[in-house]
Amino acid sequence: MDLFIDEARYQALLSKLGQGAASLDERVALCWHQRQREPAAAQQLASALLAQPIALSAGDRARLALVRAEQALLAIQPDAARAALHEARAGFSQTADPEGLADCAWLQALQAVLEGRQPQALPFLDEVRERAGKDSLRGLAAGLWGDLLRTFADPAAGRARGAPGQEAIDAWPLGAKAWAHELRGTLAAQRSDYGRAAAERLLACEFALASGQVQRAVVAIHNAADALNNLGAYEQSLHWMERALALVRERAWPQLMGYSLAQLGDTLRRLGRLDAAQEAVQEALALLSKAPTSRPFAIALKCEGDLALDRAEAAAALEAFEQLGQHPQAQTQPDLAIFALRGQAQALSLLDRSEQALACALRALERATASGHAFRQIEALRALASLHTRHPALPCPPGSTAPNAALHHLLQAQALAETLPGFEIPSELAEALADAWAAAGDMAQAYQLSRAANAARQRSQTELANQRVLAMQALHQTDKARAEAAEQARRADALMREMAQRVQQGKLQALGQLVAGVAHELNTPIGNSMMAASHWQARNEALSQAVQAQALRRSALDDYLLHARQSAELLARNLSRAAALVEQFKQIAVDSTTEARRRFSLRPLCEAALQTCQHEALQEQGLKLELELQIDAGLELDSDPVALQQLLAELCRNARLHAFVGRSEGRLRLQLEPRPGRAGFRLSLSDNGCGIAEADLGRIFEPFFSTRFGQGRSGLGLHVCHNLALARLGGSLSVQSTPGQGTCFVLELGDARSSMP
Repeated sequence: MDLFIDEARYQALLSKLGQGAASLDERVALCWHQRQREPAAAQQLASALLAQPIALSAGDRARLALVRAEQALLAIQPDAARAALHEARAGFSQTADPEGLADCAWLQALQAVLEGRQPQALPFLDEVRERAGKDSLRGLAAGLWGDLLRTFADPAAGRARGAPGQEAIDAWPLGAKAWAHELRGTLAAQRSDYGRAAAERLLACEFALASGQVQRAVVAIHNAADALNNLGAYEQSLHWMERALALVRERAWPQLMGYSLAQLGDTLRRLGRLDAAQEAVQEALALLSKAPTSRPFAIALKCEGDLALDRAEAAAALEAFEQLGQHPQAQTQPDLAIFALRGQAQALSLLDRSEQALACALRALERATASGHAFRQIEALRALASLHTRHPALPCPPGSTAPNAALHHLLQAQALAETLPGFEIPSELAEALADAWAAAGDMAQAYQLSRAANAARQRSQTELANQRVLAMQALHQTDKARAEAAEQARRADALMREMAQRVQQGKLQALGQLVAGVAHELNTPIGNSMMAASHWQARNEALSQAVQAQALRRSALDDYLLHARQSAELLARNLSRAAALVEQFKQIAVDSTTEARRRFSLRPLCEAALQTCQHEALQEQGLKLELELQIDAGLELDSDPVALQQLLAELCRNARLHAFVGRSEGRLRLQLEPRPGRAGFRLSLSDNGCGIAEADLGRIFEPFFSTRFGQGRSGLGLHVCHNLALARLGGSLSVQSTPGQGTCFVLELGDARSSMP
């Protein structure tokens, strides 16, 4: 089974299910591909498949367990997820299904990432590639996901590895393209090319949505919004954050909801809407408290700390950044560790704890240097310079030859920047250098750097404008992708209309078959009646002529009376048969709007049906039936008792005529139980008879299908039962049978209500 499919194939599966034409394999496939598109519908379909009396294979059950596992993961229910994953692995191992086992490994990788154990996800992704093949959709996506995780952990190594080119991506399956563009966007962001980062991540979002990867699409939106924030394009960032929130609200995914709210809070903070930002961040922390070791929780802590700094709440900021520094993610994600140390340094500086602030700032520089983040080293050196400017009493760095400590760190930042190919000194660094030289009394240097800062500001504004244009181009590309998706939806709609037309043609064909069947069934009794009537009419004419000729003999009269009696009996029998057939035809067309509901005691009705069947079996067949009734004596049901009585009578009649052929005894059991996890009841009638042949099992509810034609059976009984269950009782009738062991008919009464008097 495919890991991801496009929207057209998904809509085709959905249409077949709606028309009742989906096979068991197609229903399982639809459930799998609904898992992120429509999680509630997927859960409902999985429950229905597991509750139906059908023979699900071990592979099907394993696939449905994977659906449950993914739902549990995204709902932050780790124990339920592990149990479902264990069940799925056992099922796929039993069937030796490499793709199923690869999908288990994929979800185990997702679980590791969601729980903040990114390094532990890599072996699972390697397993996916090994089982499914490196060039398969699964293998490509797993390889790209692994590269993405390694890039976050070690940006320098990630830049060295690079990302696939556009030509290679164009040749890949739709589901892998989302991961390729996300990797390209991450590498662009680490180069501070935020316009390109936003463009790639928004493309990743659209490809993810088109292939049913809604969780990946939401993460891509978060990352794109972060890039847009760095461009200062806050309104565009808010637009995409609203889309992310809409996606996760529909699906009730708490971890992604918390992540979205944290990102929204950060954007609102940058816009100066601090109260709204605080509300969003607090809600995010409450949701993410169920996943306290995850990266989204760590990001929410960073947002909380930044917000406290903007509010000049130094103590609260320090608490948030200290908690971030102790977070497990800060031990493996360099960016989070550096954010924590820089934030602590800034908060401690505001609290006038300058020596502690200096220690944190130096550690931030040390971590940035060790991780190879040149840009973060520059930011750490600028933070140290700011700290020395605010607290001039701090000791000058050892071995410094600069006029002051602030200038020492800024000169180091400048030297580091000049070693980067293509890097131009930003205006903020040039301005800080100008101020430091001015403080040292070197006005000539300060003047030159001030001019350099002005030129850098103009260049950066131009570059910012270019990057914003690039971001707008990304929006245009996503609009184009949405138009293509709309075209796919139009084609799917045309396909649905074509399928509906075929269904209508099938209905007309079925109606023609029904009319032909009615004509065939009525033709026999009517033909027999006409033959008897015409024969009787001829005998009447002969008798009349004998009377008129005064030649009537006693033997002729006796012979006439004998034939008259036989003809009358034949007429009565065949007309009775025709009347019974007409009554059955009327039941086939039963009106579902009939108002016949009332409250009644269920057990007496069931007892009467079973006892009548037992009596008829003994009188007509010499069959001794053992009865078993498992229904509470005090149970009252609110339903249609007449329809239920008719249905039970026909099911019992069908059982005694078909299940026990050639036997002198048998057993019938009638049992009522609540439907698991749903409203209503399940009424089952089972026997220990000969069972139904597998070839016949799928046809028994068809009109005029019978294995005993010519023996008084029309083949309408079970079809009438099916219609009664559907139209009058508002439920469904299904069957399961094992040849040689027996048959069980199950009546689902979803609309029935009960009470105990």
